[in-house]
Amino acid sequence: MTSWFWAAHPRVAPRIRLFCFPYAVAGANVYRGWASRVPPDVEVVALQLPGRGPRLREPAVDRLEPLLQALRGAFLPYQGVPFVFFGHSMGAVLAFEFCRWLRRHGDAAPVHLILSGCEPPPPESDSPPPRRLSDTDLIAWMRSMGGTPEGVLDNAEYMQLVLPALRADLALVDAWRPMPEAPLDIPVTIMGARDDTLVPASVLEGWRDHTRSAYACHLFSGGHMFIRTEEASVLELICSVLVSGR
Repeated sequence: MTSWFWAAHPRVAPRIRLFCFPYAVAGANVYRGWASRVPPDVEVVALQLPGRGPRLREPAVDRLEPLLQALRGAFLPYQGVPFVFFGHSMGAVLAFEFCRWLRRHGDAAPVHLILSGCEPPPPESDSPPPRRLSDTDLIAWMRSMGGTPEGVLDNAEYMQLVLPALRADLALVDAWRPMPEAPLDIPVTIMGARDDTLVPASVLEGWRDHTRSAYACHLFSGGHMFIRTEEASVLELICSVLVSGR
């Protein structure tokens, strides 16, 4: 196991792996509880990015290409078992682009791609990038998004350690301008929330253009962090994909 990927409960001989890509500033541990809530022959492996969790002291990466290069080298040992990619928000950007990166290099593709809480490319926004906010305003923005415990947000010393990673994550997403490529040849499932003000449900249908295979879009109650507030329903849908194996 490399430092880039972490499994809370490794399986001896998994039938399929679920690779989870975290949202901005989150660590692999946000998916810790999922391992006990998927079928026993599924191994949940979460991406552990620099600048958070056990890699807190490492500089965060704010550019997509070097991150994808590093991920590919760390990911190669996992390719003997079928796998599914899941990503939420920034994690969806990483999952989508890593899927395309693997295709460019002739590597194995996921059997299914699940993208959550993310605007389809090319992203458009009239709002100023949150990364340019002051520390105080950036913490307030995090609080408005939900998903981060109040105790963490109120810990000034800890927040000073993680804010550089958050700014790097937001810079990476701000600079995301996908290169034109052929649609993917794998099934794509999109998840969104009816009250998400960051990624309105009305834009999600644009993802349909990025696959030549099966496509589905599911809406949940809640705001942008619906994967936390509606976690049981989200996992039910993910498990249906894992059981089908395609």
